Amino acid sequence: MPEMKNLVDIKPPDITVPNYEARYKAMLNAKAKAISERKKHLKLIDRILEEVANYGIWLMLGLIAFVLIYTIYKEKETEQKIVAGQERLEQKEQGEKKDIWQDEF
Repeated sequence: MPEMKNLVDIKPPDITVPNYEARYKAMLNAKAKAISERKKHLKLIDRILEEVANYGIWLMLGLIAFVLIYTIYKEKETEQKIVAGQERLEQKEQGEKKDIWQDEF
């Protein structure tokens, strides 16, 4: 059986805990810095295309909403023109009717 050491001879264990939060923050900062550096070197058209790729779904949804609203607006306008044209035709037909009993023979 091993002998018991004196309390003076016993040293506390050297335990180190990795600092994951600092590593994570450093990784995010490095990633953000790399993205900003890459954007500085891009041409204008490349920047625009990248933003379109990032926000493309929102651009498409906006375009679809615009087309739907425009179509509904134009459809109402066309219906109003058709109704107005039909009313004019009805008025002309009513104006052309003559009462044959009123005419002199």
